[in-house]
Amino acid sequence: MHSLVQYVEKGYHHLRQSNRLRTVVKDRYLRDDIGCGSVGCLDCTYGGSSRATLSDDETATNIHIIPDTNVLLYQLDVLFHDEFLRKRDKLKGSQYTMNMIILGSVMEQIENTNRGKHRKIKTLLQKKRPEEEEWDEYGHSHDDASLSKSKSTKINLDKDIFHMYTFANGYHKHIYKPRKKGQSLNDYSTDMLLRTYHWYNAHWQAKLKQKRKMFIICNNDPNEKKKYFKHLNEKKDNENDEEKEEEEEDIQVLCIDELLAKFYAPVDEIAYKLLTDCLSHIVITSSMDLSRGFFSSSLAFTNHWSLDRIERELENSTIVKGKYLSLYVRGPGENWQGSITPEGHTYKVLIQGLSNINRAVHDDIVAVQLLQDTDEQKDDNKVKTVKGKVVGIIARNWREYVVSIEETDKKSGIVKCIPMERRIPKILIETQQVSNLLDKRIVVRIDRWDADSMLPYGHYIQTIGKTGDFEVETQCLLIEHNIPNTNLWSDAVLQCLPRNDEIPESERNNPKRRDIRHLCVFSVDPLGCTDIDDALHCLELSNGNLEIGVHIADVAFYVKNGTPLDDEASKRGTSVYLVDRRLDMLPSLLSTDVCSLVEGKDRLTFSVSWEMTKDGEILDTQFYRSIICSRAALSYRMAQDRINSQMPKDDITDGLTHLLAISEILKKKRIEKGSLVLTSPQPYFRLDKETKKPTKLEPYPMLPTNSMIEEFMLLANITVAKQIVSKYPSFAMLRRHPYPSPNMMEPLAKCASVKGFRWEMESPKQLNQWLNDFAKKNQHLDILIRSLAIRCLTQALYFTSGDVDPVQFFHFGLATDIYTHFTSPIRRYADIVVHRQLAASIGIAPLPESIKDRNRMSVICENINRRHRMAQRVGIASDELYTLMFFDGRCVETDAVISSVDRLSIDVHISEYCMERKIFIVSKNDADNDNGSAWKFDDKSLILYRVTPPAVQYQVFDPVRVQITVHTTKATNQKKLVVKIIGDDNASKLFKPDIENEDIHQPANAAE
Repeated sequence: MHSLVQYVEKGYHHLRQSNRLRTVVKDRYLRDDIGCGSVGCLDCTYGGSSRATLSDDETATNIHIIPDTNVLLYQLDVLFHDEFLRKRDKLKGSQYTMNMIILGSVMEQIENTNRGKHRKIKTLLQKKRPEEEEWDEYGHSHDDASLSKSKSTKINLDKDIFHMYTFANGYHKHIYKPRKKGQSLNDYSTDMLLRTYHWYNAHWQAKLKQKRKMFIICNNDPNEKKKYFKHLNEKKDNENDEEKEEEEEDIQVLCIDELLAKFYAPVDEIAYKLLTDCLSHIVITSSMDLSRGFFSSSLAFTNHWSLDRIERELENSTIVKGKYLSLYVRGPGENWQGSITPEGHTYKVLIQGLSNINRAVHDDIVAVQLLQDTDEQKDDNKVKTVKGKVVGIIARNWREYVVSIEETDKKSGIVKCIPMERRIPKILIETQQVSNLLDKRIVVRIDRWDADSMLPYGHYIQTIGKTGDFEVETQCLLIEHNIPNTNLWSDAVLQCLPRNDEIPESERNNPKRRDIRHLCVFSVDPLGCTDIDDALHCLELSNGNLEIGVHIADVAFYVKNGTPLDDEASKRGTSVYLVDRRLDMLPSLLSTDVCSLVEGKDRLTFSVSWEMTKDGEILDTQFYRSIICSRAALSYRMAQDRINSQMPKDDITDGLTHLLAISEILKKKRIEKGSLVLTSPQPYFRLDKETKKPTKLEPYPMLPTNSMIEEFMLLANITVAKQIVSKYPSFAMLRRHPYPSPNMMEPLAKCASVKGFRWEMESPKQLNQWLNDFAKKNQHLDILIRSLAIRCLTQALYFTSGDVDPVQFFHFGLATDIYTHFTSPIRRYADIVVHRQLAASIGIAPLPESIKDRNRMSVICENINRRHRMAQRVGIASDELYTLMFFDGRCVETDAVISSVDRLSIDVHISEYCMERKIFIVSKNDADNDNGSAWKFDDKSLILYRVTPPAVQYQVFDPVRVQITVHTTKATNQKKLVVKIIGDDNASKLFKPDIENEDIHQPANAAE
């Protein structure tokens, strides 16, 4: 029988506002059924009441560590470092399995000492318990591995990695004792830790008949280690209990560096170096040096409202909440700017200035008080943008940031870090290794931003490498965009792969799979493509019609639902394409071999075929699984050359010719229906084979065969979308492109007015016609105006059909009522899900139960939407990195067109190199000059002009001549691309870029 004991811990008197005393009693309930956490201890896991997570591996020595209060306060980043937690398998290979026990008494002391650190530890503990991961209301998870929105949907991670247990020793009947009168908190915490240590030893000796290796872990201070033995000796002197002496005659204590040297150095030198490097940067201090000039003697910001007050004010509609998005600004001296779109509204709230932003950081969920007439602001149709100020933080979304240390003469102490992400303010960290970090890219995390500090304070995580090294810079991009930089796979994933690329005999003889190897099937892709996931055939029928087939790699056959391979693919969401590499969603055995539709190899596919007239009218549609053997894997250029020359005369050339003719008809019909024709040329780099450095930069060449393939992929996606939503109206995976709001299209409308065009846009068809009319009269601006139009549109999103009203299924860019992704399952997880739904819809495979779960499907959509955005952004960042590399050492002059103008700067579009760059014309000091600025900005005509000699003006769409060079900044010794206007004597005098100011786009640092 397990007992529950009520223990009266403390009583005191509280004086009410009525001047009457109230007696307050604090109770502590002690239990004897709190489990030890060991998997092998049956006495502690009865009825499943205790979640056992500590290993009982009989093949290895189980090491148990109990970190004390100071270790959790100051060495947290070592204990929760991925290399510390994830080296469990390697330790096991050396006869060790590591387990960590977090004590409740230690957490209580930390909560009383540092509430912020206590919250952080609780969050980290949640991160390391994958089965409890949940998405919050804003679509964020504690861990990107999460694909769970409810506790019924578990995350399939190897829980062996996370041998961590939180033990409520402060509520254990046989451990807890009240604090003695006059006993310090530190001594009491030490006493509780030792009592717990000895309880564990005695408990495991009695229940498991074995004594396990257990260590108390303390800071790297000899006095810290000695205090435990001193504490025991003092107790022995004061107590005559022989049994107690026998119980406490041995303890094992390790400093944190001793722990690493004993158990990590022998098995993994890289992990040991990373952990000791992290350890060397930790400065144990109770408070920062307030004499350094980073803090103000008075509050620099107003205090944030409490969450209770925020909740009340939100209910009263006196404030709004939303995600804070920081805007690019110039640098030192420039006001910070940001905005939110309040939940339930479409208007934006502009937040300007340090005091109004009030310590909000990009991506935080904030509470904002509006600074204009609220009655007006509630009508989204009347007011497009209003102003506001941040009054509270609802949720911090801080992450790890890649930074560089600002140049300094210090050897140690507090230094400023300049984030790679330009929307993040500079971060203060304290380190003992300043000189070793000055020319490095490092990773830091923000810990807090106090009201008396002009900048947030954080701590060092790890060093990536030397600034300017392009491999290091690529690693930084991946970290910043949360992209796993690995094509390595776990053993569980690898065990899901086929042994070779041979098609199983059972599938060759499967009556539900058609053998169409006799057809002339071929693929057309970019030159050098190895992950070929689509192929086509075109056959002229006896009745004069055409049979056209799109054959997509049958990835879902190899990626079985619910397997570790499927889980990993769902987490990655998409393959990531950088200039010099590809990070695959699937292991290369699948992506470039077994599933890739390579020439001359039998491959499994999922096919859509149509019977069409030669004017593109669809008469019949079929879906089926198939076996193909590709006759040719062509590049776009090779296919175009065949069509142009009609050589060689064979079935492939005939098929290509028919396909191109039909694609042009399909495209014409699509455009007539309203599908947008938007152009945003992508940069194409030619790389040196040995050095991998770019030798040429030009727009990616587009051929008619590019458009040919695009048309048939679009047709296949639309056809499949109609099929799956007809069978599964509540959980079909689709893709939609929402209508842009009038606010979003305003920049394009302003540009149009400059050229005398009246803006009207109520449908994609009307927008297309407007763009065509504009291009006819301004042919030299055709590409630019279409690029500007793309920026005004919303992003397309994956969604589950049951989550959205059918009216909102519409895809604005394609002007189609319904759309999905079916044609690229090697590189997109959404397509794998659609393949499963399509197979079930035609009765050739059962529908997995997990796909019927709308909640789970919604979470998958959220994840792949986020992963898709990150993949796009890191791809753009990689282009920018290689653009910088290309221009390094060059001084290039070229033509450009002004694409945007504001009161401080102009943006120039450089079509020759697919670039757009901001050039600052007016300094912030000049703009804010009380005596009047030398420059004026006409918002209606989009002209920035100088009112004092020399006379200069810049208007949107004006041609300019620019010079492109690369300069090294002094502050962080980093290379930056610099674009300036040349060819105008007056303009040249004005353009003196401040190369020392390395962050022309970065938020200002008010401390400077």
